[in-house]
Amino acid sequence: MPITDEKHISQYKQLHNNQKNYGSTSSMFFEEICMFIDYINPKTVLDYGCGKGALVSLLREKYPSIEIYGYDPSVEEHSKLEKDHFDIIVNTDVLEHVPENDVSDVISHIASLSQNVFFNLHHEKASFTLPNGQNAHCTIKPSTWYHDIMIKYFDTVIALGGRAPILSAVITFNIDNILMHKYNYIVAAEHDALKVNWLPTMFGISNNRTTLKITIFFIKITIKVTDKKISKIASLIPIKKCREIFISKFK
Repeated sequence: MPITDEKHISQYKQLHNNQKNYGSTSSMFFEEICMFIDYINPKTVLDYGCGKGALVSLLREKYPSIEIYGYDPSVEEHSKLEKDHFDIIVNTDVLEHVPENDVSDVISHIASLSQNVFFNLHHEKASFTLPNGQNAHCTIKPSTWYHDIMIKYFDTVIALGGRAPILSAVITFNIDNILMHKYNYIVAAEHDALKVNWLPTMFGISNNRTTLKITIFFIKITIKVTDKKISKIASLIPIKKCREIFISKFK
């Protein structure tokens, strides 16, 4: 079953209302999500825990012939599930927001909606705190802790590397070696980007798109983003196109 604790949900409702940029990191996984969608060739896709729907909008633009849905009990416009089955579900940076005692129920609920799921997991504290002072990541566990729960509800559980050391991923469907190689290439590229001195890159020495993307991602998860901070950082980027891309990622 999904989260039904209204007190817990209300904390996230307030956070979404107070932080307009909160809940949009799922779009950072757009590349691999599209890769898996192309492989499954679904008619319906659900972003479970979609926040304000940033990823939903991107997917609808890329796949106009596929029915793309979003579900998030803490965002009014996405608080109702419109179907009871989906060909594939995307669940990115969600389970760590679920109270530990409810994680199994949520995973069970996801499995009841589809046996094809892409999970992205976060294994450290969030940069955001809830209005009650609690860290937004209320469940911080190693990847194997989640795997032990998932194998109860899915026939297939394949552990994958994450885009950063604090992340990991899981798919609950089989893929071929070619797709696995493509996924690993994406992850390796992000890890390589983390090894460079990325601040000079942001300031115009390089306009490498992967480095820019991972830099934006880490800024978003390590600071409390405000319009003032974003404007200040953006003013230091001399390349106009990079500056525009940077600002657009926070809209």
